[in-house]
Amino acid sequence: MLHYRMTWVRSFNPFKIEISAKDLQNVLRVNLDMTLKCFDMVVRLLAIKESHMSKDEMIKDKKHYMDMRFWRMVGFGKLLKYHEDPTAEELAKTLDCWPSLNYYITGCKYVLMPWKFNGCYALFVINHGKKHVTFIDFTPTQDLCKHMPYKRFAEAIIMSSKKYKIAYNKKRSGWAEDICK
Repeated sequence: MLHYRMTWVRSFNPFKIEISAKDLQNVLRVNLDMTLKCFDMVVRLLAIKESHMSKDEMIKDKKHYMDMRFWRMVGFGKLLKYHEDPTAEELAKTLDCWPSLNYYITGCKYVLMPWKFNGCYALFVINHGKKHVTFIDFTPTQDLCKHMPYKRFAEAIIMSSKKYKIAYNKKRSGWAEDICK
């Protein structure tokens, strides 16, 4: 039983993640949610895998993979008295490139930003070139939202765009000045 709770996977860059055997077993169970630690580790692995692609493939559609730190930091869904708003510098750190990968987010065409809500994951795909956001939701649309499927996510979309704009402006100042053009 003691081995069940021991750390089996450990990563330190860009922040520390420790995953136990129990966490790994739960990933394999269909009826249990994946822990955020496991999800963040998968995002790291995807970013590293992409770094091993050929330069031609990478340059064409360069992507930056974000983990869940952005959402944990902005505290979406938490009452203000239980959450302290992060500074622009703290938010900008969530946009740093992955360790040992040599690129800047300002050179990426896309940013893939995951979001977890009610035990489900969704994905924001931010296109820097077009200054456009695509929201991908894998859950069925509720009947009350059939006429406007994004309605239940409107608050998250607005809040994330404001916070992302603050963070990205730290990396590339002036980027959002012509956001409506």
